[in-house]
Amino acid sequence: MVLQFKSNRSNSGFVLLQALWLTLLTSLLASTMLEASLGAAKDSEAAIAAFRTEMAAESAIHTALYQLLVSGIAPSFQRRAMQIDGHEVLVTTQDVSGLLDLNACDEAALHRLLASLNIGDGRPAVSAILAARPLTSYAALAAIHGVSQHHIDRLMPHVTLFSRQAAPNASIASQWLATTLGLKLAAPSVLTGASSPAGRVVRITAVAKTRTASSRRLVVEYLVTGRRDHPYWVYEWVALPVNNIVK
Repeated sequence: MVLQFKSNRSNSGFVLLQALWLTLLTSLLASTMLEASLGAAKDSEAAIAAFRTEMAAESAIHTALYQLLVSGIAPSFQRRAMQIDGHEVLVTTQDVSGLLDLNACDEAALHRLLASLNIGDGRPAVSAILAARPLTSYAALAAIHGVSQHHIDRLMPHVTLFSRQAAPNASIASQWLATTLGLKLAAPSVLTGASSPAGRVVRITAVAKTRTASSRRLVVEYLVTGRRDHPYWVYEWVALPVNNIVK
């Protein structure tokens, strides 16, 4: 018996074509996965960089407070730069008695400030803030109807909730605030230089910067107790965008 073999060229061609398609599909999948992996790596690097920038700002806050406690001297206003973890951090230390206390000020002062900053709708906004007192946090201020985060950004350089003074100390208030509130400009006091921080509420602000990014603006208000066992109390810790509008 003679065995006859049929040609299998067509089947071989189909198998080869199928193999090529599978190879192409595998390559496309591998390329997509690689691209996704690279994108995830870039996102991860960006997240790490942002975290380090935030931590540099926070470290500057703690460093400034430590230096204030160790030296026993607190300036009424001081702005300086620190180098932390490769970041330039701009740090401001300030006595909040030079700011307007929203819990202690009178209606006229509050109305003047809000009107000057174009915040709220005149008297209704003033009445809403007065009705919400005592305000225990800036979050409580932001929760008031008619007061937006944008308004908080504008207010923060000029107000506090913790000085317990009906009016800012005219000798250390900013010229803009003193003029807006009609404060009588006093001769510079010892607070304009430096004095013991014990019993005072101090605001420390920090913004960390790199070539490509900035941290949020951290604002912390401390009561310096002067006690060894508990040298300070944290009144408030706020993070604001750096592009806030400052008068």
